[in-house]
Amino acid sequence: MHKPIKGYSGVKWRVDFLAGSNLVVEASVQRRLETKIDSTFLKFVDITREHDGLKATLVFEDLYVGNRHSLGKKFFPTSEYRTMVSHGFPILTPNELPRLLEFQRGEISAIEISSKPRDFNARSMHWNRQEVGKEILRVLADGPHTRGEIARAITRSPSAVDYVIKTLPQVKKLSSYYGLTEESILRKFIGGRRASSTQRKLAADWLETRFLQVLKEHGRCKTTDFTAKLGIGRGSLTYVVNRLSRGGVIRRLSDGAWSMASPTEQTSLSDLSNGLTCQ
Repeated sequence: MHKPIKGYSGVKWRVDFLAGSNLVVEASVQRRLETKIDSTFLKFVDITREHDGLKATLVFEDLYVGNRHSLGKKFFPTSEYRTMVSHGFPILTPNELPRLLEFQRGEISAIEISSKPRDFNARSMHWNRQEVGKEILRVLADGPHTRGEIARAITRSPSAVDYVIKTLPQVKKLSSYYGLTEESILRKFIGGRRASSTQRKLAADWLETRFLQVLKEHGRCKTTDFTAKLGIGRGSLTYVVNRLSRGGVIRRLSDGAWSMASPTEQTSLSDLSNGLTCQ
């Protein structure tokens, strides 16, 4: 059941199976494992570089090759094994195939799912907590993500992300999202189509606090100026303004700007902070 798929280099590779459009499975029964692993590794790297989110695995009938007469036992090319698995490409025997769905969904890493060769030192493949921490921070530098999204991005298990993220004090968590700042997470909740009611409430409370701060410090502000300075959609503040207006906390001015309903709650311009301003 061969499938053609294009790599980053432009080469049109043929793979044994393409499961669910995001998992390549190669199978082999040949004995020259070093050759097969080396060629498959290059194929997987080229294909996954071209297709973001695509995963790949190599299946053997058994993880051994030849005989090492000096030791009197069969052996497996473990350096090639480490190369494949450390790059996120698990090597499996048929008895591990039922777990591929976990790997495909990002619930388990290549290291965790890979079948272990005979006499292989599994401790040599254990992930380094410090390196995983660096990977997590690189992902979060692009914006907030859930645990599952982080796990898929760094090809680790969600449990590994949980374990390491507790050692990163610079990482903040709100609801189900992690980010480098609480504000970055709250911004993601604003206008988010998938945001839950709890997440929308957190965002609304944050916007309300910021808007009231501006009105108390400057006396007046238009919603369009406020949202433009925060870099959010104009309609993001509608719910907050309506709630404050109905509660008698703020009032609308003749030019469309808003101010505190009670002037005594406003501070003088000389007391302005270095925060958000509205002119």
